[in-house]
Amino acid sequence: MLLLVAVAGLATGAVGQDMPDRPPAVLSDNMAGGMGNTMAGNPLCPRPMKIAWFDNRPYHYRNTDGAITGLDVEVLAYVLTRIGCRYEFSEMPLKRLLNGIRDGRVDAVMGASRTPDRDDYALFSAPFRRELMAMFMRAGEETRFHPKTLTEVVDANLTLGVVIGSWYGNEFDRLFQENEAFRARVLQASDADMLFRGLKHGRVDIVVDDLFSGVDKLRLNGELATTAVHARLVNDDVTHFMFSRKTVPTALLDQFNAALKDYEQSPAFVAVTRKYVPQDYLHFVPVHQASPLLPDRTGETETATLPAP
Repeated sequence: MLLLVAVAGLATGAVGQDMPDRPPAVLSDNMAGGMGNTMAGNPLCPRPMKIAWFDNRPYHYRNTDGAITGLDVEVLAYVLTRIGCRYEFSEMPLKRLLNGIRDGRVDAVMGASRTPDRDDYALFSAPFRRELMAMFMRAGEETRFHPKTLTEVVDANLTLGVVIGSWYGNEFDRLFQENEAFRARVLQASDADMLFRGLKHGRVDIVVDDLFSGVDKLRLNGELATTAVHARLVNDDVTHFMFSRKTVPTALLDQFNAALKDYEQSPAFVAVTRKYVPQDYLHFVPVHQASPLLPDRTGETETATLPAP
């Protein structure tokens, strides 16, 4: 039995011009080029906004038809359309994506953690979902490792796999910066898929990844049965849309946040969250009340029995 967060739906509010309740579920190449919201006309975004992204199921990825889709994609498309901004998507590695925000070559990215360093060059939307950073291990090994702090990774002689440029919380960041022995146990890769292959073949002992993203990758590759999630989370935080200070005015951010708030209070937002993060994903989650929805936006908690993967 796991505790499952149920969300009470409220009425949708209107912000800006009248638009459909939902954006397209997936964005074709034409739509990704800024043609998906032809009613746009906000003077604060006179040209299509360049949205940088990398493959990170279930938040932003290409489906089997090659169209860009995902939870964050749908939320962003809805809000930008609501406030009258056109957009185009550009795929790039995470490190280059962050550099693009810094120098203004990229206008926005999805699912970003807010850090003091990023505050220097980026603006952040209000938070729109939780990000639970979990430790994925080979099935059976998670029961033999009981860390109270991440430094015990060193004592256990384990190798920790992370993605270059990702944020894993203050504890991880402090240890990586200050503890040479811990840093020596960290293997960095350009994407999580590479790390999960390393976990499968014994080249890495722990992969740190977003809980729901990791479960989605494992399910897609048929590896749920051979992989386990450790009960200790590395980080439990919120995530935002991030905008370049060089290209996005604060007045536009205010409009974006107002439209985002209205959307979050609608049944449509709950539905799109459950579409990309199904309730049966929680079968694989060893923490209570795990949900991508923000706790302060939820209703009463209920208990549910979930099917096996």
